[in-house]
Amino acid sequence: QHLAFKDRILREAEEIFNAGTFTIKKEKKGFTHFKRNEQFEGHRLKGSEGPMNLSWKSFISAFSNLDFGHEMAKYAGRNIVETSLIEWVDENCYIGYQLSKSPFPMSKRSFVFMAAWKDIGEGKHVINVKSLSHDKKPETENDIRALLLASAYLIEERDEKIHGKFLGAFDLGGSIPSVFLKMADADSYNRLELFDEAHLALKKKGIIWDQ
Repeated sequence: QHLAFKDRILREAEEIFNAGTFTIKKEKKGFTHFKRNEQFEGHRLKGSEGPMNLSWKSFISAFSNLDFGHEMAKYAGRNIVETSLIEWVDENCYIGYQLSKSPFPMSKRSFVFMAAWKDIGEGKHVINVKSLSHDKKPETENDIRALLLASAYLIEERDEKIHGKFLGAFDLGGSIPSVFLKMADADSYNRLELFDEAHLALKKKGIIWDQ
């Protein structure tokens, strides 16, 4: 079951970059509502593209390390309560959990997600992170289960460095004041720059190392 889901989200990531960009949101009375299960076609997605000061090995070593993901989220200013591994599906895929506090008056948000990556040839790699359900982390009354509809990367090796594209869409659940969603949009839009900056800062602290 998990391997089939892995194959599907990787196909979706390739389709995202082949089809272009889209967005998933509706504006109404100062709030933005992200609709669950909305079709991607015909929409524009927030994203970013550019060179990164990392090798592919350094990038994927950090990406596949949940401690790095936890520290990167804190580096971005998010109030992370927990980031944990639920299980490894195979050597290129894991299922994780993250819980974060939200600014008052919003409830805490939690994510259960699968992260998967593969080599698609010619020095290119596709990655996707997408929400799923898991018995070990059921929904609770203490937080709102948010959804990652897509968090896709296309990474191209260029000499010793990489060039990245990132496209992401998410459903935070409930009604969110627009000011907070603008902050979330900015985080998504600058994801590659954030990854680069966090990698350098955490390397200086000895949390991660170049590969």
